[in-house]
Amino acid sequence: MTTRPSFRKPWQHGAKAYHEADSLEALAKGVRRKRNPLTVLIPHATHALDGTPCAACGLDLAGPYAVNPGDEPTTTDRHCYADVDPKRGTVALRHYYCAWGHTMNQVLKLRDLGVA
Repeated sequence: MTTRPSFRKPWQHGAKAYHEADSLEALAKGVRRKRNPLTVLIPHATHALDGTPCAACGLDLAGPYAVNPGDEPTTTDRHCYADVDPKRGTVALRHYYCAWGHTMNQVLKLRDLGVA
């Protein structure tokens, strides 16, 4: 039996459509030679991000959070979404719905600029 690497490319070693990493250290090693921005999933089962706040809502990534602002925090995820920009050396850790909310805000900004 072979061991599963701590950084997995999409569709390899059990990863689905996104890259996967088991910790921030594995994430840093896995994107070392990359230049384009990408999204990496970090499973909560690894407990690597317990107590780390979400970049969007500020709640614990491993704990429950609200899907809509003002709602009761009841939603939990299996993964944390890490938006990585290797060229700039930045990582934004977000819940699933918080990550989509951020993406939609970026789309609206482009629309307001007349780009989209």
